[in-house]
Amino acid sequence: MSTAIDIIRHNYEDMDRDLLDLMTSYFHDGHEVASRSDLKHRRDEHEAMLAAAERIRQELAAQQAVVERT
Repeated sequence: MSTAIDIIRHNYEDMDRDLLDLMTSYFHDGHEVASRSDLKHRRDEHEAMLAAAERIRQELAAQQAVVERT
């Protein structure tokens, strides 16, 4: 059974892999194959997802601390 942290970690890995694929496909044989705005948009989405996942991680850690105190 997956925990929320496992699901978030898996999504991180997928996002990292997708971003790396996009960045490495930016140039192919010396030719631009993705626009800079596409890369910026994907990077911004990636950073927003990482920030959201970090907020969830902090919330889960706070909830875990409450459970451990009770």
